[in-house]
Amino acid sequence: MINNTITGNRNEGILAWGPVTVNLLRNNIITSNGYCGVGAGPDAAYQTIDHNNVWMNNYDGEGNYCDYYGNASIPPTPGEGAISEDPLFVDAANGDYDLSADSPCINSGTSESAPEYDIAGTLRDAFPDMGAYEWGKFRIFLPFTLSDTGQ
Repeated sequence: MINNTITGNRNEGILAWGPVTVNLLRNNIITSNGYCGVGAGPDAAYQTIDHNNVWMNNYDGEGNYCDYYGNASIPPTPGEGAISEDPLFVDAANGDYDLSADSPCINSGTSESAPEYDIAGTLRDAFPDMGAYEWGKFRIFLPFTLSDTGQ
């Protein structure tokens, strides 16, 4: 599972259950799900988990949060490049899961195994974003100079 946005589910964001192995979980945003973000039941395993933003997944409705859990022999753990921060969607309440300009998910993924284009057909750059949507609105690189040429 690479470059997905998984949010607002009633139960877990991702749950591996039974004799199953999840080979790769990379560049995903997993947030605001009803139970834990990434879970593993008995006999389940995750091989590689990296560069994901797993944040604010509700465990009990009382403010106790659960991002990773498992009673498997190898429970899931965050891995390299992991963050746990508000992804700052443009308007999640109305279904807009594009990243806002100050999202911590921008340029936080890895290009290894990442798809060339995002879900909307936007070309991913050399430093892909986490989640289904690549932020590509505008970028300003400093120093930036404007001058009046008088014309």
